[in-house]
Amino acid sequence: MSGVPTPTPAAAPTAPATPAAPAPWHTGVEAETLGFWQNKGYKVDDPKAVVTELTKANREYEKHYGVPPDQLAKLPGPTSKPEDVKAFWSKLGVPGKPEDYDFANLQIDGKPLAEDFVAGLRNAFSNANVAKDKAASITEAFIKWMNDGDTRERTVLQSKIDREIAELKTNWGGNYEYNMLRADEGARKFGLTKDEATAIGNSIGTARAAEMFRRIGEGLKEDGLVTGGNVPGGVPRTPEAAQARLNELKADKDWNARMVSGRSTAAERDEFYSLNALAVGEARII
Repeated sequence: MSGVPTPTPAAAPTAPATPAAPAPWHTGVEAETLGFWQNKGYKVDDPKAVVTELTKANREYEKHYGVPPDQLAKLPGPTSKPEDVKAFWSKLGVPGKPEDYDFANLQIDGKPLAEDFVAGLRNAFSNANVAKDKAASITEAFIKWMNDGDTRERTVLQSKIDREIAELKTNWGGNYEYNMLRADEGARKFGLTKDEATAIGNSIGTARAAEMFRRIGEGLKEDGLVTGGNVPGGVPRTPEAAQARLNELKADKDWNARMVSGRSTAAERDEFYSLNALAVGEARII
């Protein structure tokens, strides 16, 4: 119909607005703190997990609470700077340089340690990061080990020497003293000291060295060995007999005159020396 207004179509209903996503629970936390959590590997999207990790860390911290900072040391890692590594070991007592290790109170056989030995110890301890207060005790234990080894070696060697001397006494019988005197004379002909003769004995055997020098003392005569009975040439074989023979010679005015004036023969001088050595127990070379 004309004149009747046309009805306006109803507006389409508006769709309900999508609610905005809730902000993360850590909204407002400083970026540096959030980054710290992330670097630690915390699950930052789970507040319960973050709180749990923080609680664990706080408990660990409380274990060290009250400990002076200079007593806390941070364990160095593969990427630590050299100065950080040095600072760590310094807190554990390692000196700043090898020369700071002190061995002044240590000795070997009553003598200070050799300089090259000390230098080697210092370098070794420094490279191994050994605390200064531990170095001396370690060195002392090492010295004791060396000394104990020397003692064992000397004991074994002395046992061998004693056994060979016993065999010589058996083989040479009552003339052991005389034959050893001739061995000493042989060693003296070469100008050997007791230490040098001992070194030869340690090398080839005391019995063999004694026989070698005895033959030299007897003039390298193969048949000069005296094993018992009277000594060839009438030389006494005991200290008492030697002293008695000396007394006889000293009572001989002609003999005394020759000895004093230097007119004595080589045989007389050799006899006089041998008698004196045997009578007074002169210090042996062999």
